[in-house]
Amino acid sequence: MQNFNEFINYVYAFYGDGGIYDQKRTKEQIAFALCSYLDDIDARDDDYYSWGYGDSLDRERVRDVMNDIYGPVPVVANESHFNDTGVKILN
Repeated sequence: MQNFNEFINYVYAFYGDGGIYDQKRTKEQIAFALCSYLDDIDARDDDYYSWGYGDSLDRERVRDVMNDIYGPVPVVANESHFNDTGVKILN
């Protein structure tokens, strides 16, 4: 990721309204969770809990922070997640 907004948009594509794992998260919620996550990384000063330059682990950790702050949101598969052979489609 090149910047803060790019990462927020990346996370939003997964957990925002209409995202792959739609949790109806707002960009403001994502930004707040991201700041909390970065603060936590700084406070830990741990080689195993570090910023991965916006990779999928960072995205999932921000999701976990959002779930801690705002509560978990169940994601239920529906017909739009599958094609005729039952394979999940991730557009």
